[in-house]
Amino acid sequence: MVKFSIIIPVYDVEEYLPECVESILSQTFTDYEVILIDDGSADSSGALCDQYARRHPAFQVIHQENKGQSSARNEGLKRARGEYLLFVDSDDFYFDIHCLRRISERADGCDLVAFNWTIAGQASGQPAGPQAGLAGNYANGAEYLTDVLRENPAYPWYPWPYAIRTAYWREFGFRFREGIVYEDTELIYRVLLPARRVCVISDITYVYRQHRPRSTTNAPNARRLSNLLEAGEKNIQEVCRRQDISPELKKMLLNNFSNCYWAVFGIVDYIGDADRNIVKRQLAGKKWMFRYSTGVKSRVKAAVCRVNLSLALWLWRIWMMTKRERGCYVPD
Repeated sequence: MVKFSIIIPVYDVEEYLPECVESILSQTFTDYEVILIDDGSADSSGALCDQYARRHPAFQVIHQENKGQSSARNEGLKRARGEYLLFVDSDDFYFDIHCLRRISERADGCDLVAFNWTIAGQASGQPAGPQAGLAGNYANGAEYLTDVLRENPAYPWYPWPYAIRTAYWREFGFRFREGIVYEDTELIYRVLLPARRVCVISDITYVYRQHRPRSTTNAPNARRLSNLLEAGEKNIQEVCRRQDISPELKKMLLNNFSNCYWAVFGIVDYIGDADRNIVKRQLAGKKWMFRYSTGVKSRVKAAVCRVNLSLALWLWRIWMMTKRERGCYVPD
């Protein structure tokens, strides 16, 4: 058994895949396997995967028709034989040559190892994750999540800031739901919560490439925004039913998942007219979600939404236009 199974879904990333793979090949710790899942790429990504597999015995390639990132990850999970799972997005990369060694040194006996990340191009490699402010070890996932959400109430549910013990993953039967996007939002809190021991690495370990052109998260449409709303709705309903979560953690989780509503609210005006009307109707039908929001800005938006959703969206559009004029990032 190898220490790590590194699972990489690949789809039309010929420009970025070499940097991703080379960041693994340069590691000083080499007890790993790499599973590349070519999800029906239309560019040369699949051929690049084959080249790496021919050159490096630790690499294997799965070619499948395009089924989406969830399916690709699930296929990789079927093949994984490492003690720990690592998920890597094919346009991201490891921060330096010692990342896997640091993870390995902390992994033994933990269900999860959490590590910090930065955003590609960010000045001086400033951390984007909350791990720098956390303790080194937690007895369980609930304690870890409580501190995570204190540090960052809007904590994003990515799978790649963690090394996850394979036996633990399979014990609970975790699986990415296929046919949707934002599957991470729906799944990852469920992966973190029942963990029996969590070890934290405060050092930056992973580099996330944000706002990449053609990324599945950078092209909002009705389906994607509907999936995000549904993930938030599903999680809120589940958390409300659970009796094994402390009141503090429950409140923070509900606030976090209500942010799915505000995320959709914030970008609905940047999609096509037909899609926009579909999503606006969904927003109108799910206004109950924002009752769990605790932030001041969210409460102000909620108050206006309760009176008139169209007015709230119009005011938000005006505010975003002023941000654009000031040179702030606004999604295209």
